[in-house]
Amino acid sequence: MLPYASQRSNSSMARVDSSYVPVLESKSVVVIDFGSRYTRIGFNGDFCPSILRSEIVDPESGEVKPLFADGRSEEEDRRILHLFLRKIFFKHLLCSVKDRRILIVESILTPTKNRQRIASVLFETATFSPPAILFAPSHLLHTIPFSISSAMVVDIGFTETLLVPIYEGVTMLNKYECSPICSKLLEERICVLLKKHAHIEMENGEKREILEDDVILLLKMNVIEDIAVRLCFATKMERGNMIQEDNVDFEMAIACPVGFLKEMIVVPGIVRESAAEIFFKSSHCDDDRSIPELILDSITKLPIDMRRPMISHIAVVGGSARMPGFLARLKSEITRLLQEDERYNFLRKLADSLKFYVYSEAPVELYGAWLGGSLLASVDIMQTKSLTREEWLKKNKTVPDWTEKIDEYFTFEKEN
Repeated sequence: MLPYASQRSNSSMARVDSSYVPVLESKSVVVIDFGSRYTRIGFNGDFCPSILRSEIVDPESGEVKPLFADGRSEEEDRRILHLFLRKIFFKHLLCSVKDRRILIVESILTPTKNRQRIASVLFETATFSPPAILFAPSHLLHTIPFSISSAMVVDIGFTETLLVPIYEGVTMLNKYECSPICSKLLEERICVLLKKHAHIEMENGEKREILEDDVILLLKMNVIEDIAVRLCFATKMERGNMIQEDNVDFEMAIACPVGFLKEMIVVPGIVRESAAEIFFKSSHCDDDRSIPELILDSITKLPIDMRRPMISHIAVVGGSARMPGFLARLKSEITRLLQEDERYNFLRKLADSLKFYVYSEAPVELYGAWLGGSLLASVDIMQTKSLTREEWLKKNKTVPDWTEKIDEYFTFEKEN
């Protein structure tokens, strides 16, 4: 067990709530988790999904187009989504969904138009026409693999970081926090550092600076993403603070060459160490808060009796959470803020309760919500809460928000 992983689930990854009653169906349920950068797909009961980029090669223009993008017409968005779904079902999953239910994993910040578009393309296209669809919130699904009912889910995504407290299975929607500090910002930071500190070695041994055109090509070829995943790490808090103050000597840092066509990019230590500091740099601006500040601000808003359970049940997910040293640094930064920052003085006694959920045998940070959806699709809720095509037509081709389902459930329980 790693030193920062002071708490982990004692239950099996495949365990679900004992109150659920498994229901066997003739066909497996298709589980899809649409992401800004990657989409995770598979069948219910699978332990690991297939992961593909959320983009499609447009057969008309030959260009690579993202699944979701601003500035496109509704007709163009539907066409791209249709092509992407065909790729999922007929190239990767190799199945027809005419007799299969589909579970869609979605964030609570998913635009309503995206949800409507997904349902419309699936229900109205003769190629697909599934019998029913269930839209499930990703933050709740993240808790299922760990068999927990209370957790502070910190999802570090590509376009934003979203924090949602869940207490005894109830989503604290009015306590959620969001920050633009995300993986996309990490890659932008790497680009800036590369232009300033790195260089390219050519075949003849000569060196040259990295230009803006080089950066554009590196982004297009996903080399920047590769550098972020393979080379970057979160350093210790003391050294990180020195880096933020530009008080570190990197002359002895080891350079890591990365293949780039017929040339080599030499990535110096200052790039590898400094990039991750965007996640931990303290700020008093609400629009630019660090991950540790985001967690403590959310705990501050919770009722007093919920604060200790939340700080001792933190689940950090997302690709950046897999960065070496990330959780250790996060714990150090939170502890420092509790001890030194006046904004969090009244939370200081909670420092000894700070714990994270981790699972060392599998990288669940990358697909925890999909795995939760895979488990959820194996129980009776898939049959009782799914939206059928008939219901969709009765509701004027409108997908009800998942909070409406919660309200309907509690109203039914109260009346009975």
